[in-house]
Amino acid sequence: MVEGARLESVYTVKGIKGSNPFLSATFFKKLEIMNKKIFNEVTIVMCAYHSSKKLKLLIPKINRKFNILIIDNSKQYNDKLFYNKLYKNVNYHIPAKDSGLSASYNYALKIVKTPYIFITQPDVKFSNETINYLFEAIIKYSKAAILSSTVLNEKKEIVESFKSLKIQKKNLINRKNNNNKFVYSNKKVIWGDFCPEAVNCTTMLINKKFIKKIHGWDKNFFMYCEDIDLCVRARLAGFEVIKVFKSEVNHMGFSSHDQNNSKSVEDKRNWHWSWSQIYFNRKHKNKYIFFLLIFKLIFLSFIKLSLYLIIFNKKYRMYFFRLYGGLISFLGFSSFFRSKNS
Repeated sequence: MVEGARLESVYTVKGIKGSNPFLSATFFKKLEIMNKKIFNEVTIVMCAYHSSKKLKLLIPKINRKFNILIIDNSKQYNDKLFYNKLYKNVNYHIPAKDSGLSASYNYALKIVKTPYIFITQPDVKFSNETINYLFEAIIKYSKAAILSSTVLNEKKEIVESFKSLKIQKKNLINRKNNNNKFVYSNKKVIWGDFCPEAVNCTTMLINKKFIKKIHGWDKNFFMYCEDIDLCVRARLAGFEVIKVFKSEVNHMGFSSHDQNNSKSVEDKRNWHWSWSQIYFNRKHKNKYIFFLLIFKLIFLSFIKLSLYLIIFNKKYRMYFFRLYGGLISFLGFSSFFRSKNS
């Protein structure tokens, strides 16, 4: 963790938790004006990787008044022809090589003309209201560089959608339809908007001007932790990261790619997960915590790899790539690994 940063999972920004019944008439006037110009202020950006099936389900449901930028790192040229022909609001970009998430988002930051970018993924279901609530929050939180939605799974449970940089645990809140109540075992329910240490890029509405001031995404991250790193640097620069309670999305989770490429994609994910964990902690945490993580990640990966090889369990593959990626990162090499389909 960055020295001086808070260790709590979440803290409340003074005066923003819950709804405020005393909002001025000026606020509502601004809200009305912003809702009319949202389509000229926000561009939707998605990074795709063998995501043809998911995109063909998602894109038709998005209001065509929104401009959409799809950055496809798997070179699906037929998809590019399809969307360019049928959707005038879609810009389908294929980079010369598989450049990863950070480079793709930096490309979007460079070419998108609107002041705000809504970043999401092919396996995330969202509505116009999702973006509207985030856009409305811009008025209330003038120092917010990143605004993020509440993430629900298929069972309408709220999956932990914010990060503690000390301990990350998966927590579930059951959202019930009756009276809009929540059941949250052993934890306090966070009502209203709040400011976490970091959020993931399941959905992000980013303020381009603020993100450019911190020089965008760290290009060294290929995938994983690039979103957390962005939040850390935004907060250290004096900007806010806000979770907007009313803005909801449904995340299928690890299903943004087509299943026929699942093995090569999983290999790449495991390699980069390990590489990015070590790079992030080397960058942001003190040496004691960093070397503790090295022991935990690399040593345990080695033990599990050995065990699964002995008992002929297919899980050995996961720990082989985690060990491989972790060692490469620890030795200071770049995140060079690509799958065969890249």
